Amino acid sequence: MHRQRFTLNSHLTRACAIGGLLILQSLSLSSVRADLSDSAVKSAEQSITDEELKQHTAFLSNDTFEGREAGTRGGHAAGGYIVKELSALDLKPAGENGFYQSWGNQYRNILALWEGSDPQLKHELVVIGAHYDHVGYGTSSNSFGPLGYIHNGADDNASGTSALLELAEACSGLENRPKRSILFVWWDAEEKGLLGSKHWFANRTLRNYHVVFTINMDMVGRMKDKRLEIYGVRTAPGLREFVARSMDGIDAQVAYDWDIREDSDHWPFFNAGVPFLMLHTGLHENYHRPSDDAELLNIEGMRETTRLALRLMAKAADRKQGFHFRQASRNESESLHHNEQVPTQPPPSRLGIRWSPEDESNGLILTEVVNGSAAQTAGLRIGDRLLAFNSERIPDGNTFRGWIMATQPDIELSYARGNTQHAAMIQLTGYPVRLGISWKEDDAEPGCVKLSRVIVGSPADVAGLRLGDRVMSVAGQRFASGEEFRSQLDDAGDGVVIEMERAGVIHEVTLQLLRVPRGGE
Repeated sequence: MHRQRFTLNSHLTRACAIGGLLILQSLSLSSVRADLSDSAVKSAEQSITDEELKQHTAFLSNDTFEGREAGTRGGHAAGGYIVKELSALDLKPAGENGFYQSWGNQYRNILALWEGSDPQLKHELVVIGAHYDHVGYGTSSNSFGPLGYIHNGADDNASGTSALLELAEACSGLENRPKRSILFVWWDAEEKGLLGSKHWFANRTLRNYHVVFTINMDMVGRMKDKRLEIYGVRTAPGLREFVARSMDGIDAQVAYDWDIREDSDHWPFFNAGVPFLMLHTGLHENYHRPSDDAELLNIEGMRETTRLALRLMAKAADRKQGFHFRQASRNESESLHHNEQVPTQPPPSRLGIRWSPEDESNGLILTEVVNGSAAQTAGLRIGDRLLAFNSERIPDGNTFRGWIMATQPDIELSYARGNTQHAAMIQLTGYPVRLGISWKEDDAEPGCVKLSRVIVGSPADVAGLRLGDRVMSVAGQRFASGEEFRSQLDDAGDGVVIEMERAGVIHEVTLQLLRVPRGGE
């Protein structure tokens, strides 16, 4: 990962390069093949193994490569390893000299093409890349020290480099190809200012192809607490759901970050208006230090991240409709994201009381009666014990709260004051709450709504819905707008099933409407 003078909130990784003459395999394509099925992609995932990821990263982060600085013998040796691995796969060299694109101070990008199957769409290019260079022995401008020691860069970015090798192998083993072509790129000189990706954009190989989407893998080897950071999700409408629907069985939780910085090889694509995703498992205390070694990697986390990358890459290349760049993403940031998370203010209490949580089975003992509330107007006092709601015994505080929330304004409460029982007719303020949610729409996430409020004690709260959840369907039906969502909720009966996404995982939640006792029962 490249940082401009060390701001410890940027995230990213480097790539590898090594020279060597190779025997290039030519690739013969049949015209149009069958669609690339989800089951075929999941089957291909089996070739992504802990053993091979561990082997690649251990090899590339060995002292022999002297920190893989771009243009050095160690950087060239790392590139040679990558090309040797590629020469055994069913991929086309896509550089200017076989797999290599050389420029500058002996820098070398490495490129391999998996050509698409659709005669029209195969000239649309999905690019997936990782930088393979690192910082060598480190300098005062690129290392947190100590200087003069080999910086092996196991996470930054032998991890992304190795994941990309596994992806290339997995795709090469698939019988059917996606509609669009996929370009695998190992970028060089990322640590020197994203030079490899910038050079390719200015001096494109495959000029008869149009880049439509890219995935960047930078520092994917140190997953902690199953947290996977994904950037760029707002660069095209629907990308968040696209990720979520690829997460089935992936043992990770996604943290979406709205910041987009010039700190890794996604930047030239984003700058050119190409939608992107960047996968990253977070910064750590070994970043740009000699201590970024292979034994510290979380190989299982790397495997899960690589499996997800395979699904995203294959689905992006095979989908009928491509992604369209969202200009508004240029003006969004993580601070704006946090501001968006501020919940809508809850509605005022309809009754205006608090009660003791102790011994609720024998009634609710009031600990507060709000001045000017419906409860005070009806004569309720601190110390009263509420016993019944519309003649039905109150079983507990949560049930009573739900009744008050959902009922019509006129109710009867029975309560005890001392040794005397009383009944009070009360007119509640506000309106009945059916489900207990409010929501917002977002043009980056069409076809869903984001919950901006979940009222405590409501059916939504009881069902486990939370602030920030994304709801995508009601009773199996998608909706195009918030108004359509509201209409579907109004038409739905009790036990309505809602499909929602949280942290990249899609869940089905059943909302059970509470039966409210009516007067006279």
